[in-house]
Amino acid sequence: MIPVPVSENTPLEEGPISMEVASWLASIQCLGALLAGPLYIVLINRYSRKVAGYLLATPFIVSWFLIIISSTLNVLYIARFIGGIGNGEAVAFPPIYTSEMAEDSVRGALGSLLM
Repeated sequence: MIPVPVSENTPLEEGPISMEVASWLASIQCLGALLAGPLYIVLINRYSRKVAGYLLATPFIVSWFLIIISSTLNVLYIARFIGGIGNGEAVAFPPIYTSEMAEDSVRGALGSLLM
């Protein structure tokens, strides 16, 4: 993701960005994941696992849509943050769902696949 905004042929209105700004673009996704993990656990416990699983795709869809249509740096920041929210959800949901749905004989093996 860094070579395109840094290059001279960037689609951004601001023109080429510095490596510092590019590093923020790359790392803001981690901030979204940090925020989303605990919030998604509350969502999983409040609503059904099925609803939470369906909602898991929403941040990724929104993020990619924003990336496709973006022409400014601020929209890219928002898109990457929302994508990070999806990543935080994707790390929280599968172990919980697997531990509840899998049979006892395969639960340990399936639970270790995420790591």
